[in-house]
Amino acid sequence: MNKSLVIAHRGILVSLVFLCGLVSIGFAQKPAVEKLTAEQLISKHLESIGSAEARSALQSVVAVGTSKATFHGRGGGVAEGITVIASKGNMFMIAMKFNTSDYPFEKMGFDGNDFTVGFVRPGVRSNLGSFLR
Repeated sequence: MNKSLVIAHRGILVSLVFLCGLVSIGFAQKPAVEKLTAEQLISKHLESIGSAEARSALQSVVAVGTSKATFHGRGGGVAEGITVIASKGNMFMIAMKFNTSDYPFEKMGFDGNDFTVGFVRPGVRSNLGSFLR
């Protein structure tokens, strides 16, 4: 038999073996996936934050990050700035400060009884503030 013909047959044979291996992997039985209930999912999420004891000892939380507002339509644009979120018990506050005079900030809070939204200028709320009110 010709040497190049033998090499070609070996190449085909190797390709067939590789293809059969891929096909057998595709038909392999997949392990059963455990279905989580909503309660189990929430429980796992809470445990990833910390133990129940550690979470119950928590009195307040403060987070600082960036904020970005995108405006669509006429006069559209983007305003970027910083955000502070704070909570204590069932009270919370969110404040966002932007780098524009048209929309300088957004403030909202809940004191345990009432939800309030700040004015961006005296007597004027933002579209978001008006919507949340």
